[in-house]
Amino acid sequence: MGFEKSSAETATQNAVLWAVAIIPLLLAATGFPLVFGADDRFYFFRHFSLPVTWMELLIALGIRLKGISILDQVTSAPVWMRIALGTLLAVVFGGYAFVVVDRFEAAIRIFGWLVHLLFGLSIFALYAGKANPNRTNQWWVILIGLAGFLGLLIAYTISVPEPTKFNWMGLGFGVVNTRQLHEFIAPAFAIAIALTFLAEDRRVMALSFVLATFAASMSFWSGGRAAVLGCLVAGVTGLALCEKARTIRCAGLFLTSLLIGILASAFWPLPPSDLYGIERIVGSAQQSSTVGELSSGRLSIWSAAVDAILERPFFGYGESQFDMIAIASIDVRFTHPHNAILQMVFSWGLVGATCFFGLIGFLALRLLSRLKACPDAVLPSIMVIASISIMSLLDGAMYDTYPVMVATFALAFGLAASSPPKGPIAVEHKAEPRRNEDHGHN
Repeated sequence: MGFEKSSAETATQNAVLWAVAIIPLLLAATGFPLVFGADDRFYFFRHFSLPVTWMELLIALGIRLKGISILDQVTSAPVWMRIALGTLLAVVFGGYAFVVVDRFEAAIRIFGWLVHLLFGLSIFALYAGKANPNRTNQWWVILIGLAGFLGLLIAYTISVPEPTKFNWMGLGFGVVNTRQLHEFIAPAFAIAIALTFLAEDRRVMALSFVLATFAASMSFWSGGRAAVLGCLVAGVTGLALCEKARTIRCAGLFLTSLLIGILASAFWPLPPSDLYGIERIVGSAQQSSTVGELSSGRLSIWSAAVDAILERPFFGYGESQFDMIAIASIDVRFTHPHNAILQMVFSWGLVGATCFFGLIGFLALRLLSRLKACPDAVLPSIMVIASISIMSLLDGAMYDTYPVMVATFALAFGLAASSPPKGPIAVEHKAEPRRNEDHGHN
């Protein structure tokens, strides 16, 4: 898993990877004062995931200062993509100027979206068309950061003073709600099991399998159904779409990691709360007598969102206004509708949401089209995006800052790593399959 160190450009690429990798650890650090009995002075930082936004911005600025052009990817894109992006930005800023109620929340969230865009363009510009015989090395760096986050989570749980009095719902370890842990666990599993599928060296395969099993165990430990679902969808997506992974060996490794993960989850120290553990996952299904109870109130949230959308269907209510408008009818405060499609239509209307999903869908299909030629570059990206996408239909994985950053990185890096030399972001990959299939995997 060595890294090339022959050029300043490669050094920049590796530095960016490590910067992305430590972001979960920066978020985790905001919660450790709670272990020592201090006030939760960093709640604001976690609520808006400011360490994520700041690091994305620093990365983008650092890449630009290296003389790498970022906006060329926009100017070289097809006309329809530029029109769609311009329309989306007009809807977003128009909503802020004329519609939004909570201007402070909207301003921070809009700034976050703009930074995501700049970050994605920067990642693509940095890696596009650069020769590299093995792109799985880069994903190992990201995985190390996520594995470190999950390991520290165990240490955090053990270190909490007076655990019976602790707020285990809020948790504080990089999140403001324990259900947000799936936004770290599922991408970690997706990367690890993708590296397992791609590995040719037995030692590398064993290490990635162990990390996949660890992430799977944490999905069951967390007590969140979304985490388990994200892991399942990531693995099934890889097996179904990638010819190299479509083997009995890979299917067996995937299922074995989940089964061992179930058993291993029992050995991690559980908080004294019924919010955690596989018993919570099973119990929530067994104790639900109606679909509404099984959905944990999501049907009511979705219904409120649809009712609000029907009143302003075309341009929406502006960014991050759901808790100010749509939830009055259900008397509970939710900052998003727990569904990415409803979230975008509510915020940006049918016009803005169509532009957003049109752009993302086009790029995702372009990435998928390159999977056969460049599996080592594309498979981890697709599996990460699949895990986050399925979770975003049930939770806030496209609202919270960290998973959006990870999905942005996966899409931009996957497109860049599989792109022809100096190719713009929307150009079809035309390389000969035989030459690109021989990458010398781990």
